[in-house]
Amino acid sequence: MKGWSYEGNTLTTVIPVPTSSVATKVTVEVRRAGETMQHDDELDGFAGAMTRLRGIYDALQATSPVSGPPDILVDAMQTGDRLGYHPETAQAEIARFHRILPQALAAVTRIGPVFDSQLEDHLLRYSPERWLPGGLNLPALKQSRTEAMTRALKLAAEAGR
Repeated sequence: MKGWSYEGNTLTTVIPVPTSSVATKVTVEVRRAGETMQHDDELDGFAGAMTRLRGIYDALQATSPVSGPPDILVDAMQTGDRLGYHPETAQAEIARFHRILPQALAAVTRIGPVFDSQLEDHLLRYSPERWLPGGLNLPALKQSRTEAMTRALKLAAEAGR
């Protein structure tokens, strides 16, 4: 087996090895360029931040069509994918991630104060006076969207620490 791959979201190098008995000793030697060691502190918390960004994205998707994930959040979230495709750009990608993460979290936080009024406007469209599709439970719809937004804001606060 040849080659290796890189999982950018978890910063994991994957090295395939031939199938063998568990009793067989296998040695894998990995060498890192010396200059990469200088930037280890920039990687602290990256995998956790990526997990939280995915959670924020999923929660905001659940608020649709009232709201949705801002583009800057999607951009920050895609850092791991870009690292997976081009690990040689890791230094620049991680530096960029640290620059745009606060912007992404701020964009999510800005949704919070206007979300309730946007949700109310959305639900008004389905009010019994206007139109109520069969089986649509407006209180449950409101609660699920509100819970999703609360989850997104909580994860954004955690990711910002």
